Amino acid sequence: MSIHKIVPCFWYENQALDAMKLYTSLFPNSTFKEINGFLSHCTLDGCELWGINGGPMFRPNPTFSLYTICTSIKEIDSAYNTLLEGGGKVMMHLDKYDWSERYAWIEDRWGVSWQLTLEKIDHTGRRITPTLMYVGDQFGRAEEAIQFLVLNFPESKIHFLQRYEDEAQKGKIAHGQFDLFGQRFVGQESGYMQSFSFSEGGSLVILCKDQEEIDHFWNLLTKEGQEGHCGWCKDQFGFSWQVIPENLHELMADPVKSSKVAACFRTMKKMDYNQILSAANS
Repeated sequence: MSIHKIVPCFWYENQALDAMKLYTSLFPNSTFKEINGFLSHCTLDGCELWGINGGPMFRPNPTFSLYTICTSIKEIDSAYNTLLEGGGKVMMHLDKYDWSERYAWIEDRWGVSWQLTLEKIDHTGRRITPTLMYVGDQFGRAEEAIQFLVLNFPESKIHFLQRYEDEAQKGKIAHGQFDLFGQRFVGQESGYMQSFSFSEGGSLVILCKDQEEIDHFWNLLTKEGQEGHCGWCKDQFGFSWQVIPENLHELMADPVKSSKVAACFRTMKKMDYNQILSAANS
């Protein structure tokens, strides 16, 4: 199912599939699929997105957003209005700004943040870019975090780091673009008081081909970070990752294997791929 090595994932109370359906209505060449009652998936014009029904424990917030290119006024206006329906929230109104002829930052009804901008799609065809924003205790650490990721992930590089010029945030990262596994990401930070910080509401899923890869990324991210359960962990900057086998979603989609697989990995912190396969085939 997956076409990428790293997939952005958002936490929903019980409406992940509804969200995937709405998102695919906004962009051409988009599809959605419910893997099981817990996980739904969509592809938005080439960008993968996962949604999990995790209950009310966590909610997405603006520390993890989707920087989204719209190619016409009609498209950006439609996305803006549609995403705000049902209780969305405006953070920055749709307007002209120094960096864009037409831009907005909004939250949809489920708390997922979208940075909508009117631009041309470049030669990569990239329309949506996962964006990490370092705030609160993590303000001032965006460049360190980007350097850490680029140093430790394959096929990685920094494209540019644009810095703030205002006195309060001078020299900090206003917008930086970098690649991990050849996929584009954005890093930024804000020194202004915010009511949110990184949480499990927005995470990145690393799809690992074998136990060696699982061990590598788990150990890398938790060395100065924090272990969670079921393949979840936090890096040293507080951002949440899921380190899982690349075929876990396929096993979970199998009505015979899914309950056995889930019962197996619920007891784990770091995923044990051999145990999961044994449970699936038992």
